[in-house]
Amino acid sequence: MSIAVLERTGEFAVLKAVGWRGRHITGLVLTESLILSVVGSLLGLTLGYGASVAVGRYPRLGVPASGELLLFASALLAVLVGTVGGLYPAVRANRFAPAEIFRHG
Repeated sequence: MSIAVLERTGEFAVLKAVGWRGRHITGLVLTESLILSVVGSLLGLTLGYGASVAVGRYPRLGVPASGELLLFASALLAVLVGTVGGLYPAVRANRFAPAEIFRHG
């Protein structure tokens, strides 16, 4: 997300120039971060579940069975980490001054 924010400085400058406030840009970046973390956690859970089913076919490996609570907790943790990870880039996106970006851009 930090790299994405740095690459989109011009976009944020235009949004600020047309009247977007800092909270709107923060909301935009946090929403994108939340969507990415939800999609990533769902994909990871799906692949992890598939791998655990495949490994579960070999009982000699001694892999413990996981429950629905573990799946829910891991999805919740992934979304939380993704959202918290998006806070710094969201705050950083607010610090761009449109005039400076257009002057140097």
